[in-house]
Amino acid sequence: RINTKMSISCPHIHEARSPKNSSVHKEECTKCFRTWESEGGINVCLTCFNGGCSGTVHHSLQHYRLTNHSIVLNIFRSLKEIVPNDEPAPELTALKIGGEGGAVIENDESKYKYDLRVLCFACGGLEHSKTDELSAISEAVLKSVDASVAKEAQNWQDLQVPCQHSQHLEQLSERPNLAAKSLARCESCEISTGLWLCLTCGALGCGRSYFDGTGGNSHGIKHYESTQHPIVCKMGTITPEGNADIHCYKCDELRRDENLVQHLKHFGIDVAEQTKTVKSTAELELEFNKEFDWSASYERGKKLVLLYGPGKTGLRNLGNSCYMSSIIQVLFGLPNFQKRYYTEGESHLVECPRGDPAQCYRCQMSKLANGLQSGDYSQEENKAEREQKSNTSESTQSDKMITGQDDSSQKQKEQRGIRPQMFKTLIALDHPEFKGTKQQDAYEFFQYFMQQIEKFERAEGTDPTAVFKFNVQNRLECTECHHVKYSSAKAMDISVPIPYDEEQVRKDEAAYNAKLAKSKGGSDKSSAEAEINASGHSQKKRKIDSPKVDDEPEVASVPFSECLKLYSADEDIENYDCNVCNKKTKAVKNSRFESFPDTLLVHMRRFVFFDWVPSKLRNRVFVPDHLNLEEHEGKGLQDGEKEFPAAAGPVANPALVGQLQEMGFSKNRCEHALLAVDNAGAEPATNWLFQHMDDAQYDLPVKAAAEQKNDDVDEAAAQSLAGMGFSIERAKYALRETNNDVNRAMDWLFSHVDEPLPSRSAEAEKPVVDARPPHYELVAFVTHMGKSTSHGHYVAHVKKDGQWIFFNDQKVAESKLPPKETAYLYFFRKT
Repeated sequence: RINTKMSISCPHIHEARSPKNSSVHKEECTKCFRTWESEGGINVCLTCFNGGCSGTVHHSLQHYRLTNHSIVLNIFRSLKEIVPNDEPAPELTALKIGGEGGAVIENDESKYKYDLRVLCFACGGLEHSKTDELSAISEAVLKSVDASVAKEAQNWQDLQVPCQHSQHLEQLSERPNLAAKSLARCESCEISTGLWLCLTCGALGCGRSYFDGTGGNSHGIKHYESTQHPIVCKMGTITPEGNADIHCYKCDELRRDENLVQHLKHFGIDVAEQTKTVKSTAELELEFNKEFDWSASYERGKKLVLLYGPGKTGLRNLGNSCYMSSIIQVLFGLPNFQKRYYTEGESHLVECPRGDPAQCYRCQMSKLANGLQSGDYSQEENKAEREQKSNTSESTQSDKMITGQDDSSQKQKEQRGIRPQMFKTLIALDHPEFKGTKQQDAYEFFQYFMQQIEKFERAEGTDPTAVFKFNVQNRLECTECHHVKYSSAKAMDISVPIPYDEEQVRKDEAAYNAKLAKSKGGSDKSSAEAEINASGHSQKKRKIDSPKVDDEPEVASVPFSECLKLYSADEDIENYDCNVCNKKTKAVKNSRFESFPDTLLVHMRRFVFFDWVPSKLRNRVFVPDHLNLEEHEGKGLQDGEKEFPAAAGPVANPALVGQLQEMGFSKNRCEHALLAVDNAGAEPATNWLFQHMDDAQYDLPVKAAAEQKNDDVDEAAAQSLAGMGFSIERAKYALRETNNDVNRAMDWLFSHVDEPLPSRSAEAEKPVVDARPPHYELVAFVTHMGKSTSHGHYVAHVKKDGQWIFFNDQKVAESKLPPKETAYLYFFRKT
C-alpha cells in the first residue's frame, strides 16, 4: 500500500515508470548491505531502478545527486506477527521444492507486510500523493524479481538442458484454442494455482499434493500416467522472451524447451502477450537458499563462543557458496586488501561516477569490504528474527550444529551476516562454473579471483594481488653430461604433495566409510544418496559427510616439512632430448624459490586419483605456526656448473604430446604445456593445461603464439574496432588484453569505457621483490570437509590480533584449538 501522509503537486512525477523488463534492485542497497528490512527501507529509483538505502550514509540521495533521478519508491518490509505452531514440520524425503515429499512453499504475503511510499528528492524528499498510475507502478516494482535473484535464477536456468522428449515433442493435430478459453482452473478440480499445461494435448492439471495436504491434487501427474505425455509448462511463468518452467515427467527433471514459442502457438498462445505472474522454480529455490542455514560446525563437541564486531562479520551461504566465502574471509583479512577496498573504498563509494553500482567492480569490492570490516552487520539477530526462527526447527538444529551439543536451553544468538550476492553475480559473470550454484573448489576460485582482480585493477595501475606474486626457479640437469638449464616462472602459490601409500589410503577410506555407515544406523549408502539436501524452513539441517571427530579412524600423519621437501625434490625425466649428448637421456628437474612473496599460499594436494577415481587424502599434516624457507631458496648457476648451449629453440617431447592428445587436448596446447614445464612429464603438463584452459593464445601453434607475444596485434582487427568510435590505441590495448580475440576485445572496450589506459611503463612494471628473509607466520587456513570437491563444506580460520577466528558461513566464533592439520589451503605472511 502507498502511505498518503502528504498530498502535494510534484512537477517531476512524470519521471516515474514501470520496470517492465528492467533489472530492479529492491531488496538490498547496491552500495552497502542495508536491506528493505533495515531502518528506513530501500529507495528504488523509478527511472533506472537502482536500489539505495536511506540510512546514515543515504546512498539513495547520493544516487539522485549523481543522476538527477528524482522519484523513488521507498519499500520497508517487516515480519507479521507469527502465531506459534507446535505441530512438527512434515518429514522431507525428496530433493526438491514442492511435489511429493518436497518442501512446502510459503507465500511471502503470509509472512511479511510492505509499506510503500513514493518520494521526490527534487522536492526535498516529500511524499507524493496516491494516484492509480503510481499504485500500478509501485505494485509492478513490488512484484518484480530482485535483480540479483533474477540473475542467479537465470544461472540456474542456464544449467537446465533440453532432453530428447522436449526436442522431439509431438503435439496432437487436434489442437484446442486455449487462448479463447479460461486457463484459470485445473480441468479436474477447482484449484487455480500451480497449474501445468500439457504441451502435447493442451490439458491443464494442478500440481502435486504435499505431505501436509497443501498443494494441488496431482491431476497433472495423473494425466501423464494415463497418457504418457511427458512435457508440461507451468502457467504464470511464461515470459514475453519465451522462457518458462518446463518439466519432463519421463526424466523427472526441469528441462528447457527450445521450441516453446512454437509449442504454445500450437494452442493459440502468443508468448509476446504473456505476463509473468508467479515465481519460477529457480526463483523459489533461491528464496529458500537465502533463508536456509547451510552451515555446519567443524570443531564438534566444543563450546564455541560466537564473536561480533569489526572484522568478524559472517557471509550467508547463497547455496554451495562456502568455497567462495572461505577465500573472501581470508583475503579481506589481509592489510593490503583492507587498505584498497575498505580504507580507500569509502571514498570511491561516494565519488564513483557510475549510475549502476551493481555493475561497478570497485563499488562491489568496497561494499563487500565495508560489510566485512565495519562491524555494522556483525550483530546478534534481533528479537523478530529470533522469534521467526523459533517457530521452526531451525533454532535448535543450528545451536546443536555449532556447538556439537543440543543446548536449546541456552540458544546462541547468531549474527545475521551479509549476503555477497551482487559481488558473486559480478565477479563470476563470465565463468560458467562459478556463476552457478554447484559446489566448486576453493583453490580454483582463488586462482580465478586473482585473475579477475588483476583484470579490473590494471587500468588504475594498482595490483592488490602483488603480495602473492613471486618467481620460481626451475633447474634441469642431464644425468649423463651434467649440463644444466635454469629458467624462471611467475607464480602466486605452490602446490605441495602429501606423501601417501596407496594401499594404506584405501584401507583408511574403507574404515572411514564403515564409521560413516555406522553413524547413519547401518546404511551403506553414500552421503549424497542418504542425506536430503533440499532447502526451506521445514527441512532438517544439511549434514556434512563426515562422522563425529571423536569417532574418526586413525589416519597417517606427516610433518609439513616433509611435504615441502617433496615439492623441492628432484624429479626424474625419462627420454630427455639432450642437445649436448645428442640422444635421449635421463634428466632431473627441481623447483626452488627464486624470490619470496609477502603472503604465501600453500595448496595441499589432498585429492588424488586411483584408477581415474578421485579420492581424498585424510592424512594429518602438522603445520608449524612459524616457517623458515631459506633451505628452499634457489641459488642460480653455481661455480663449476655448465649451462646447456643455446639451441635453435625448445621442442616438445613427441611421445608426451601424443599422450596428452589422447586425453582430449589439442596438439598446440599440448606443445605449449610441455614447453612450459620443460618436458617434465605428463602430470605437470596436465596441471598446466587445466590452469590455462581459458587462455586462447595457446590454441595457436607455438611459433605463432611466440610472435604474437611480442606485443603484436592484428592491425586489421584494430582498425575495425577503431571504426566503431574507439581510439586506435584503446583498440590495440583491448586486443593485447584478449589475445587478439575480436569479440572479447569488443566486450572489454564496452565494459571499460570510462577507465583510463595505463601507461606503457606501468603496464610493464615488474612486482617489487621483497628482500626480507623468508620467515613466515601462519595467518589463515581453509579446510574442506567431505570426501570430494563436488560436495562437502569449506570453512576458514583466520588469525586476527593473536586470536584464531572460525568463519563458518554466517557463524563467526573463537577457535581455541584450530584444526590446522586437516587444512586444504594454508596462508603464511612474512614476519
